[in-house]
Amino acid sequence: MKFLYSFIFLFLTTLTYGQKSVLLQNTNTRAEELKHYLSHGQDSLILEGQRTIYEVMIYNANFERVIKVKKSDAKVIISDIPVGRYAVEVVLKDKLIVITLLRNEIIENTIYTHKIMETAPREVAETNMFGSDNSTYNNNLNLSGKKASPFKNSLKPSEMNSGSNELKYWVLYKINNGSSSEKLLRIADQKTVDRLIKKIEIDKTTSTGRLNELTVWQIYDPKNFTTHKRKHKKNYMNIESDSFNIVPYYNVDYNLDD
Repeated sequence: MKFLYSFIFLFLTTLTYGQKSVLLQNTNTRAEELKHYLSHGQDSLILEGQRTIYEVMIYNANFERVIKVKKSDAKVIISDIPVGRYAVEVVLKDKLIVITLLRNEIIENTIYTHKIMETAPREVAETNMFGSDNSTYNNNLNLSGKKASPFKNSLKPSEMNSGSNELKYWVLYKINNGSSSEKLLRIADQKTVDRLIKKIEIDKTTSTGRLNELTVWQIYDPKNFTTHKRKHKKNYMNIESDSFNIVPYYNVDYNLDD
């Protein structure tokens, strides 16, 4: 019997890692109202609810995507999400449904086709923006994070404590398009930051992208920065730490009062 269990475990492990993406179903009875599955190409998460879905958050220690939905169904692009294990939180009116997403393989030549992302010329838009256990529980919908602090043109000297000379940054990219919005946060390298800055500069010249926002902070110690984030939760970028520069490296912050 022990041999049989071991064989089944190895078979399921091989099957899982033979797929680009895997979604572990939430079998909790309180999650029955939400159908959740991957597209045929395993590059999108499909959500079909009986009620309004207010928000979807996909995250782990180094990546976070928050999407405002405000309708009963959603198709969320996941092909540009890095390889790793992620929690997916789906916010309904009176509950939060959590699903586990496994990204096992990079999907090459990804074209980010989410409607609210169609703001830039072809050569910029058609690239990757960025090279927990299942459970259900009550929630107060406060998942949207905060607004970045104003930009100041000063930088702290780069003193990387991670043993690598490669610069690392924490990126907050907000896509605002009328009633729809999306927020992405993750650690990025210099090449990715340069690409995002190029994109946001183009966004500012378009009618659909002019409200988009980008804030970039330089990280000195990625490991300690992750600890800092876990300790301070949503307010971590407003609390000083030796692990990052609290003054943004780059900032485009749209203000409704302007």
